[in-house]
Amino acid sequence: PGLYTAIKNNLRCTAIVLQSGEVCLFSPVSGLSDLARASLAEIGKVAFLLAPNGYHNGGMAEYATAFPDAAIVASPDMHERLHDRTGLTFTGLETLRAALPDGTRLECPAGLKNGETWLIAQSGERCLWHVVDAFGAQKNSEGRIGNKIRAVKVFPSFAIKDRAEYLVSLKALIASDPPDILLPCHGAIAIAANLPEQ
Repeated sequence: PGLYTAIKNNLRCTAIVLQSGEVCLFSPVSGLSDLARASLAEIGKVAFLLAPNGYHNGGMAEYATAFPDAAIVASPDMHERLHDRTGLTFTGLETLRAALPDGTRLECPAGLKNGETWLIAQSGERCLWHVVDAFGAQKNSEGRIGNKIRAVKVFPSFAIKDRAEYLVSLKALIASDPPDILLPCHGAIAIAANLPEQ
């Protein structure tokens, strides 16, 4: 509940409804169409634009122009890189963290160098992880939903700074919040009870 997701060219943007009823866009994808703008208007006013790592910034300038009142946020480690790529000024994640609905939080796994920011959302017995470039999923034969996930091949080289530290952080997140839904920025949604084991 409170998450709306759309894919364009295998890139995912997710609208997160905040406590206020306003919306955060997780990883805006370039090419904002009139249809997308109209569907967002039905959900709520866009209050935050989140670049969830240093590479997912292609739509940020376009969306900042379309939603000039929105706060532009990212992991502080990536502010300089993102400013160089977009010309925008970014702020940290604290205000967005405070605005998220109950049961939802942002996590920045340790041991990474790309500013990867994940959303973890608990709803009843379900736990969803919205990841960026760490994992992806294959569609099943019936459409966009799959049940098999894989590590993204290029992730270790461009994202991991300290493999041991990252694995400790990842295992701690799995232990505290084992997901049964994975919503990656690339690829299909995965739903399976054995996602933590995968």
